[in-house]
Amino acid sequence: MSPIIPILNFLNHPILWRFTGFISSIIGLLCYALSSSFKHLFGEWNLLKIFLYVTLSFITCIIVLLAKKWQLSKSLILKAHVGFLILMLTSVYSFFYDKSVNGKSDVLGLISCVAFALMSLSLSRQIDLGFEVDLLNFFLGCVTVQLMNFNLMLASIGGVFCYFVIVLRASLESQQRIKDVGATVSDHVEIEIEGVEIRGEHRSNSEYKNQHQELPSLRKRHFVTSAPEEVHPRNSLAAYVEFVDAAKRIRAAYREHTEEEIKEFNFFNQEAEARKRVAAIMIQHAFHNYKARKMTQAATRIQRTFRARKLRKIYLSANSLTRYSIRS
Repeated sequence: MSPIIPILNFLNHPILWRFTGFISSIIGLLCYALSSSFKHLFGEWNLLKIFLYVTLSFITCIIVLLAKKWQLSKSLILKAHVGFLILMLTSVYSFFYDKSVNGKSDVLGLISCVAFALMSLSLSRQIDLGFEVDLLNFFLGCVTVQLMNFNLMLASIGGVFCYFVIVLRASLESQQRIKDVGATVSDHVEIEIEGVEIRGEHRSNSEYKNQHQELPSLRKRHFVTSAPEEVHPRNSLAAYVEFVDAAKRIRAAYREHTEEEIKEFNFFNQEAEARKRVAAIMIQHAFHNYKARKMTQAATRIQRTFRARKLRKIYLSANSLTRYSIRS
């Protein structure tokens, strides 16, 4: 296993980002309160300023800590209002920040901007209201400006830091989307028809082939099943989404066909009921044969991949155990 995968799994843990945002908000608010920028803008501290700043800081920390727990609504109206509020707050902060640039930047102001950037990154990992990325970019810009006030050569360090944070956020978001789709589509898709489970490996190709299978017990009628032509687990996220829709269509087609075929039998005695059960068993047997055939084809087509090698090993071991039991 690649060493990057455990690191990405650790970085995707929600508790990590919850406490990262909480600690970053505390550090950022504390450092900004002690920085020269705050004194240059608002003057010396007094009881009213302390009360207001502590109240605002407490509310901010609680919001960052419990953002995921509250499960904010994803309605467009709420997103619009919250986005407008954040835009106004960042505009006011930018106005006062530009005024404070005339004063000399200090280390505490730089630390506060870095902490606020990490807090914004934490919010982007917990909620999705539309303003998190813009807020992150705003504070990353503040970090770069602070470093340029110290020394123009330090701007390169700010650029590297901004690049790392942006790439990290994009990578984690991509991993989260793939994980969300993987939660919807498990490693085996189960299709239940009259107590029968049909499992197929991941299907991710958009081209499908109609397979006609004859059921002798049901008046020589035919039913059409859809199956993917190829299996390729390394395809994109869109392929997984397409596979979900295909699996739903197959499940619906199986159930609809089975119900229609069973309803065609009008039995009124025990002998006819027995014939009905025999017909259902024949349907189950046909579905089991379909499953075995498709699993064999899938193992043959993707034998160069890790999943195919694992599937082939399981398949061969099962056959060897069966043969050994038969011989013994």
